[in-house]
Amino acid sequence: MDYSKYQFSFGQYYRKEVVWIKFSYSENLKNDLRKRFPSAKWSKGHKAWYLPDLPSIRKQLNLPAKEIKIPDEICQPNKIALQNFINTLNLKAYSKSTVRLYVSEFEHLLNKDSKIISSIALKNTM
Repeated sequence: MDYSKYQFSFGQYYRKEVVWIKFSYSENLKNDLRKRFPSAKWSKGHKAWYLPDLPSIRKQLNLPAKEIKIPDEICQPNKIALQNFINTLNLKAYSKSTVRLYVSEFEHLLNKDSKIISSIALKNTM
């Protein structure tokens, strides 16, 4: 399968992250895609094929890995601390799954900590 004949983009389909696949219609290209990725499905509305946006799919398609998103509900000083934490983990060459786990736990701590601080501030105003 020659990936240069396909165009890939990222999006959502029914609230799920997907990789959109477009190409100039050719029965051979379609068959190659279906043979290589039996889970590929056609979207009539988008007029494109799609696959679930999974790390294994991205790796097979030679696409870049997903960036870790920093949630909006974290306050600005904590966002900076979280980004520094992510940079440190990447510099230490931790695996992607380890970084994802550590960042998730750190986010949980930041969210929990901000809720405690908010509840203390609320009690002090009464």
